[in-house]
Amino acid sequence: MHIRIDFPLHRPEGRRIFREFLTDAAQLVAGYGGSMSGEHGDGRARGALLPLMYSAAAIDAFAAVKGVFDPDEVLNPGVIVRPRPPDADLREVAARRCGPG
Repeated sequence: MHIRIDFPLHRPEGRRIFREFLTDAAQLVAGYGGSMSGEHGDGRARGALLPLMYSAAAIDAFAAVKGVFDPDEVLNPGVIVRPRPPDADLREVAARRCGPG
């Protein structure tokens, strides 16, 4: 399912609201055995949520494989292995608002 929710990132608590929503939604999906990955993979947006879907041993295996093929971590650093928080790289888009408000 693809949805777009406009979070209030312009407000001081906007990132916290986004992070809490994302975490709650991911826990709900994982609780039913679902996947956050979809057809786009995990990447920056969901890397930090992988521990909800995979065991610590699997996460360690991801890091070990990356260590073999990318020991200097130059290929997508901080994406799947040692990911940044999901709200670390957010930016506001200057989009025209639709509707009231």
